[in-house]
Amino acid sequence: MATYIVPFDIPLATTGAGVPTAYPQLFLQNSGTTYTEGTGNKNPYMPDSTIYIKRGDTIKVQPTNPAQANDVRQALSAAASEPDPTSPTSWPVNDGTDHTYAWPSNATDLETKWYYFGEPTTTVNGATQYTRSGFVRINAVKIDSVTVSNSGQVASTGGTLTVAITGLAGLLTASGNNGNRLFVHVRNSSGTLITSNVSFSTAAGNAYLGRFSTSTTSCTLTVGASLAQGNYTIRVGHYGGDGSGSGDTNNPFYGTANLFTVTGSFTKNPPAADTTPNAFDSDLGADPSSPVSPSTQYESNIVTLSGTDANANISVSSTGSPQYRVRANSSSSFSAYTSSSGTIAPGYQFQMRYTSGSAGQTVTPTITIGTVQGQIQATSQSAAGGSGSDIGVTTSTYGLKILNSSGTDIFGVNKRTTNLIKTGTLTLTDANTPLTITGVEGLVNTSANKSTHPIILVSTTDTLLSTLLVSVSRGTNQFTVTKNFTGSDITLRYYVLRF
Repeated sequence: MATYIVPFDIPLATTGAGVPTAYPQLFLQNSGTTYTEGTGNKNPYMPDSTIYIKRGDTIKVQPTNPAQANDVRQALSAAASEPDPTSPTSWPVNDGTDHTYAWPSNATDLETKWYYFGEPTTTVNGATQYTRSGFVRINAVKIDSVTVSNSGQVASTGGTLTVAITGLAGLLTASGNNGNRLFVHVRNSSGTLITSNVSFSTAAGNAYLGRFSTSTTSCTLTVGASLAQGNYTIRVGHYGGDGSGSGDTNNPFYGTANLFTVTGSFTKNPPAADTTPNAFDSDLGADPSSPVSPSTQYESNIVTLSGTDANANISVSSTGSPQYRVRANSSSSFSAYTSSSGTIAPGYQFQMRYTSGSAGQTVTPTITIGTVQGQIQATSQSAAGGSGSDIGVTTSTYGLKILNSSGTDIFGVNKRTTNLIKTGTLTLTDANTPLTITGVEGLVNTSANKSTHPIILVSTTDTLLSTLLVSVSRGTNQFTVTKNFTGSDITLRYYVLRF
């Protein structure tokens, strides 16, 4: 705890019960470090007390008798509520002798007055009196706690907190704009005084220095967005010492010597972690524009994650048995492909792998980072098909296959192709007289067969054909053509195809 010293000259003031000017109080003067009985230039921060201290502090009074060297005397108090110095214990003593008292840290008596006098003497109304007298008023202040609202949490964008003190005692009633106040300020985790980006609602000249009084025990602390992230301590203290101290220890408003041991605190939090990346769906690569080979593994483009500042969740889902892998950058190695959920750091690269579906199936492998998804849609080539009478269409695993540069099967035994089964010419002469073409392998009279085995008729006599003029009926391995009108002959070329 701190030690405070009050040096002074015993004022010229005659003692005596009937003397109204006897024992004037000593005040700190506003002009410097001097303690005198003058009241016209008192320090405005201690207008009623000679000095403020805290419980646990030590006070040393050093009186000097300018009229009679080394004749300093003290009038002891008979009341326990006015504790006297523990030393010296007998008088007179020499000028400048320390009159010392260590204030108990658990004291409930928070004020004392020490009366001093000295020679020369004089006679007043027949009684011997001393011509030098004066007293000091010592006030010990205590608080029990410093509380901070919102659990002391401040967002990265700044905010306000309510700071309050409890258990205040020993402080005299507020006087004027400045008298009898406690002062509150903020320090960072290194103990450095914060003078910017903090302001107290009860501040006067400096926004970073708030004030409490017996009637105002709470205030609002505004924390600016520019205050650095971290933990901060709120300190409270009394106006200190002789008022002329400087530096972090002895400054009368925020010096550490004048601070109470109880403190408050708050935390300026960092911005919330951003785990939502920028969109990356298009960066995976375009969906295949043509069918892909069935049951084949494919990889997306390699994508560099952007837009996050913290590890984000990463997972794969949907069809195609998707997996992913990550790496720090293009100079580092990829992790093994996995389908298990994990995390990915800001700026890392990732890639998705999937397996195409069976013939004709569409898969939609999806990768999710944070809340953002990317997806590839891939449709596998359809299997070649046809009726039971079809020939030349197989699902063989052997034979010639041709792949393009992207690995897509563009020709092979499993590809559907167009074949000409039969062609020829015929002439229709009589109305309603069917003409049958036989030897058309694979032709049957079903709707599906019409799609896989179309019959094409082309007039060679410039006649515009329609179902009103010519009708066609299917049979097994044959078809029949009938002219539906009476008139000119029609010569036709027919083509029978198989897909």
